[in-house]
Amino acid sequence: MTTRTNLAELEALGLIHLAVASEEAAYIFRHALIQDAAYASLVKQDRQHLNLIVGETLERLYADRVEQIAPRLAQHFKEAGDDRRALKYYTLAGDRTVQQFANAEASTHYTRALNIAKRAADLENASSILKHLYLQRGQALHSIADYQGALENYLDMRQFAQARGDRSLELHSLIEQAEMYAVFGPLLNPARSIELGQQALTLNEQVHDRAAEARVDWVLMRALAQTGLDPQQAIRYGERSIALARELNLSDQLAYSLNDINYAYRSNLMVRPALEALAEARHHWRAIGQQHMLADNLNQAALIHFYLGNFEEAEQLIGESLSISAATDNVIQFTLCHFVRMLINYERGYFNDAFDSSETALQNFNPILTGIKITKAFIVMELGSLELATQEVQTAQDILHQTNLTPIFGGAVYGLQIRLAIRRNDLGFAHQMLERAQRLPGYGANVNEFLGTEQLYISEIELALAEQQIDLAQTKCDKFSGLAEALGARRLLPSFLRLRAQIYRTHGEIDRAADSLQEARSIAQAIGARTSLLNVLIDLIEIERQRGRDASQLIDQARDLSGFLIDHCPDQLRATYAAKIKSISTAW
Repeated sequence: MTTRTNLAELEALGLIHLAVASEEAAYIFRHALIQDAAYASLVKQDRQHLNLIVGETLERLYADRVEQIAPRLAQHFKEAGDDRRALKYYTLAGDRTVQQFANAEASTHYTRALNIAKRAADLENASSILKHLYLQRGQALHSIADYQGALENYLDMRQFAQARGDRSLELHSLIEQAEMYAVFGPLLNPARSIELGQQALTLNEQVHDRAAEARVDWVLMRALAQTGLDPQQAIRYGERSIALARELNLSDQLAYSLNDINYAYRSNLMVRPALEALAEARHHWRAIGQQHMLADNLNQAALIHFYLGNFEEAEQLIGESLSISAATDNVIQFTLCHFVRMLINYERGYFNDAFDSSETALQNFNPILTGIKITKAFIVMELGSLELATQEVQTAQDILHQTNLTPIFGGAVYGLQIRLAIRRNDLGFAHQMLERAQRLPGYGANVNEFLGTEQLYISEIELALAEQQIDLAQTKCDKFSGLAEALGARRLLPSFLRLRAQIYRTHGEIDRAADSLQEARSIAQAIGARTSLLNVLIDLIEIERQRGRDASQLIDQARDLSGFLIDHCPDQLRATYAAKIKSISTAW
């Protein structure tokens, strides 16, 4: 009986039907269950033989583009029992899908490849292949925010390395675990990162892997920069990593080290070197084609420019990052884009747009969520709704306590809790929150990240003023405003200058208070910070009248500005904000 006769009989029985009518006719099963039953009826040897024939045929027919059908080839060779070629094509499939930003799919391919590689006793270059698969799977899982999955990958990597006695593989597992604990995310634990990093350095004394040493230095730099306890040592680790990467021509590591040393530089009030390092790293990311890290780089640079008061530059950087993040399905960077845009829109007085950005960002649950909630709570407070702001900040605090990101966002959360408590005249609660803040890692160190921590700095000055501890308020204001000036953080200076003016007024130094407010006005106008400018104008109007001077020009400017801000307020808060403006401008 011929193949054609067999096919005709199967078609007559309704089991298959003609899919393509040509000289080389193609048939398909009428139902997947029929296909499964037919396949299961084959004995193992026949199944393997048929899969081998199909795999080799596809290899031959698509020799010039096997990467496009790598998953099919891998599956056929796996079923054929050809582990060597199955491993090759699962690895190729993983590498290809990573390049296409399909990281969840890539992690599946790498897992299948690892299962084969781990049981292959005679695998050539086993250590190199296993390292590639483990590291690539870990990166794929990290990219889709599966932090626990990535950590478990590296733990398995270490266990398998120890069982094999493979010190090189174990070294890299330690480094990657240390990185997971060093970088911003739900696993953040700088102390654990430093511990693992030191273990890696000790192990490397036996392995003598200089490229690995450059990576360990990078991780230790990140961990120390996060704690803020030893920012100068963080710089030393970072610069050593950069020097090694340059010497060994490690383009990827050089880009990572340049990108992240910006955290250490910022902690040492070195903003210009931070921006220069980011710019050089950005050049490398573009050359390498690493889109995820390019988006992160753009966001970090945008955040710095935001605090410097360079809103236009920040917006341009965010625009590019947003396009990349959306195209590559990078949830973390997409959310961070909207977070920074939210900050910019608030300062410019586009409250509606700020709320839109926050709602877009809040659609994705990830580590940045606390920062978004606390910023939204601050905006709501400034728009006059203390009740809603209190609810928002409590939600932010609840989320914070479900994570271990307190070292990152604790200062902002507790600081805003203090500011709200002062406005409710609940100074006892304010002190409870201050005590929590004082237990944060790095509290009191000469560190100024200014990633939202200005809430804590401002709250401490406001609390001292509320309790008539004027000398303490003066000391704290001098310290924190001095840090802002050292950083060139123009976005923060109007707030500190307003507080300084308030301190001068308590001493009866009205002229000095006016000078401070005029400086704040000049800065706010220069950077386009409408929200800060209105607050400054309100204080200036009161000061000028106290001095017996004409405040009509200030009043006209404040009226125009308040009208603009009210017009750009969200519907649900417009009345509240208008009432707040009216209550403080009755003398206008």
